[in-house]
Amino acid sequence: MEVNCDIDLKPYSKTTIVNDDSDMTLLINKFYALPQGYEPDDLVTIKDYACVQGEDYSCQDVSELTLRK
Repeated sequence: MEVNCDIDLKPYSKTTIVNDDSDMTLLINKFYALPQGYEPDDLVTIKDYACVQGEDYSCQDVSELTLRK
């Protein structure tokens, strides 16, 4: 099972660069990486209100948040 799942490999020793980001369920981990400097082309900015989970599990307002459309 470890060989079939590549768990027997050292992390980052056999990394495949993923160039097609059209699938929103794309797996990115120690073996499948995005290109360096990657930025999606469908980013939108949410300016009205955003809530970001803080370290103390509180809700913190931020003035601007960028997400994929």
